[in-house]
Amino acid sequence: MKIKLGFIILFLVPLYASTQWFQQNCTINSPLGSLYFYDNSLGCAAGFYENYLKTNDGGQNWVAITNNTEGYLWDVFILSPSSFWAVGISNASFYADGLILTNSGSGSWNQKFILPMAGFFDILFVDEAIGWAAGGHHDEAEDFGIIYKTEDGGDTWVQQIAFPGSYFYAADFKNESVGWVAGSSGTILHTANGGLNWDQQESGTDYFLSFIQFADLNNGWIGGYRITSFNDISIILHTTSGGDTWSTQFIDSTFLIKGLEFVNYHTGWLVGDDGLIMNTTDGGENWTQQPTFTTEQLSDVFFTDSLNGWVIGGSDEIYHTSNAGGLYTNVQDIEVKNDIHFTCFPNPFTTRTQLVYNLPMESNVQITIFNQFGDRVKVIDMPDKLIGIQQVALNGNELKAGVYFCTLKTNLPAGGQTKKIIKL
Repeated sequence: MKIKLGFIILFLVPLYASTQWFQQNCTINSPLGSLYFYDNSLGCAAGFYENYLKTNDGGQNWVAITNNTEGYLWDVFILSPSSFWAVGISNASFYADGLILTNSGSGSWNQKFILPMAGFFDILFVDEAIGWAAGGHHDEAEDFGIIYKTEDGGDTWVQQIAFPGSYFYAADFKNESVGWVAGSSGTILHTANGGLNWDQQESGTDYFLSFIQFADLNNGWIGGYRITSFNDISIILHTTSGGDTWSTQFIDSTFLIKGLEFVNYHTGWLVGDDGLIMNTTDGGENWTQQPTFTTEQLSDVFFTDSLNGWVIGGSDEIYHTSNAGGLYTNVQDIEVKNDIHFTCFPNPFTTRTQLVYNLPMESNVQITIFNQFGDRVKVIDMPDKLIGIQQVALNGNELKAGVYFCTLKTNLPAGGQTKKIIKL
């Protein structure tokens, strides 16, 4: 995830009283299913008929590029401003041809790889040379989850595995070695050597797993669902051990998850049916529904940092937020130099407060809570080096009423800051 650091929040007040997602103009007139932004300006959205939209200004203007085919683009990825990638299927049939496509950021898609009786559903690169595409292949009445890898920037693609009994719908790699894929029947695979070997991880479920994202090598989430004749059930699995163990973190029978996005290991969003969008600030332990701005099904969500995000859905709907969907209001922007700008809100608080700070460069972070007598009552160690605007929730139920001092320590020249907080 690429984070821009030109500005930071100085005053923050939580508010969900009004919609903070604003519709952007697009006229592609076909369903959109996948969304990707290279930075806060350059983005791409795609869906049916191999049509796609491109923006160079954060979505203020979207340009529709149409293709007269029956194909469906399942996922898009921007490797560079001149290297766009997409995967999908050649027509509406599930046993059509699997496609890996590319273009230079304009014009029609060029087919780089075709696999008969297959579909590709996720694509990503970790650098200009190395990438993976995940999908499924039907062969002689049996289904296989497939993973293809490129080491030459997409010129050639080589199969790494064909896993029987499952299709792979989601993949995530943190570097050229460590990655995961997830798919149908609750299947999760992990590799530590760039895909030469894959080990199955126990998910504890047989749900259709269609989204996966890791904030670092340890903290990750997988989203999925099950459709039955009685109801539809959504599920989110969470790991803090790189997938050695997965636990059910969230389950709901009122909607289907269609998109899942985390910008760091505590802040994330999900989207789904009937315009549903929810946000978490504590790593998925609790989710808060944001105001509905459409009744259409939302199919994907993408954030470039903790504030700027986009969602897509319906036939041609795209929405954008520049304040985390209304999580922050009364925002005053100031230039970031070497300041950390540590703040806590609400303060005073009863059950929960948010600790928000800015890191102008990568740093390890430790947050320590002291009571008014100087006794240490809680330590929060961040699991990885972070950069940019960060946010973590502090559970007030763990604290007695009183005055506390919240100390943020970094290894930056600015050192750290301490804030007084009051638990009512």
